[in-house]
Amino acid sequence: MGVMYSVFPLQPELCAWLDEEGLAYPKEPSRNPRLSEIKAVIAANPRWQAELSDEQIGKRWSALLTMAGEAGRKPWCMLQIMELRPAENEFYFEKGDPVMILKFLCDLCVTTGPLVLISDAGDVPLVVQAGDNARALFDGWGNE
Repeated sequence: MGVMYSVFPLQPELCAWLDEEGLAYPKEPSRNPRLSEIKAVIAANPRWQAELSDEQIGKRWSALLTMAGEAGRKPWCMLQIMELRPAENEFYFEKGDPVMILKFLCDLCVTTGPLVLISDAGDVPLVVQAGDNARALFDGWGNE
């Protein structure tokens, strides 16, 4: 088994929850990504390999991402879109390496604005922004 990671843009309901949790977040606008933006992040990372499912509007779309690691380690993650849309898409990570997921989100936030990562393991929500360092985010997640 693995951890599922849900990803959300900063919406009023989510911001209210982040306020209740005492978590800081930027005030800039945020949205879900288009498929082209997701694919651009994948293409921009030359160490990543991707197995992409067929694109059919209204159907599930997935990307299995793998990366050559150090000492034989091969990080991976599985990105899922439940119902592919021509515009913005809700997505999540079914399982995978959390640092790789955070790297993906840091890169994606350049076009979408800040995103919030929530694990089903009960960790506190994590606000991710363009320019953040994935390793530093992971190392500080829940330790503040």
